[in-house]
Amino acid sequence: MNKHSESIWIVNERIYMTNSYDRMAYLMTFFLDSLIRRQFCKLLTRIYQSNNVKICIDVGCGSGLMTKHILNFIKCSYTILFDISKIALKLVKNRFNTGNFDYICASIEYPPFKHSSVDLIYSAYTLRQLNLIKSLLSMYSIVRKNGIIAILDFWNPINKLIRVLLLIHVMFIVPFQSLIAAPRNFKDYTQVYKTLLSIGDLKWLFQILRRVFKYVKLFSYLKGIFVMIFIFR
Repeated sequence: MNKHSESIWIVNERIYMTNSYDRMAYLMTFFLDSLIRRQFCKLLTRIYQSNNVKICIDVGCGSGLMTKHILNFIKCSYTILFDISKIALKLVKNRFNTGNFDYICASIEYPPFKHSSVDLIYSAYTLRQLNLIKSLLSMYSIVRKNGIIAILDFWNPINKLIRVLLLIHVMFIVPFQSLIAAPRNFKDYTQVYKTLLSIGDLKWLFQILRRVFKYVKLFSYLKGIFVMIFIFR
């Protein structure tokens, strides 16, 4: 874990401790969080038409919000909720206390899974916090043939004006929102903008993905603020 990822992990730990993630996800995404996650799930089911999904992994599961949506669209025999945060895993154990679930605390850069052992890997609002290529290659190594990696995140748009507006939103409006919804985490939410400063724009992202992976589809949403990535094995 590099210093940037480590500092973000510490921030996330404090956010999970106060159980404010779901509230702030709703506010940070312009009140569109559920709509965006559903749109992501619909795209996934349209692209990945499989009736035999045995093993799914939610990478950076956080409070389990993405898994809650995914399981409304895809039937998965066995779901692994995966996060580097032990506090996050305590939250998801409370949310998913019945059914065929497992909980693993580890880094996706060093995944404790066999090669080609997973049908579906999905992740929401985690990729920009990680070592991009190393994390995706690790995911790719454990996905079976004809499996898929599905990523949802917010990203730097290509349009410079929208990019500036997004940065203003994350630097100033999000911390203000946290004063109302998560006052104990105000200082933590003042750090979120750093994840945008550490990455390029959508064009940069797509060029990298196309160089590394043979089959990639990328969709942008809301003027390029949100990105949906699908990598096929």
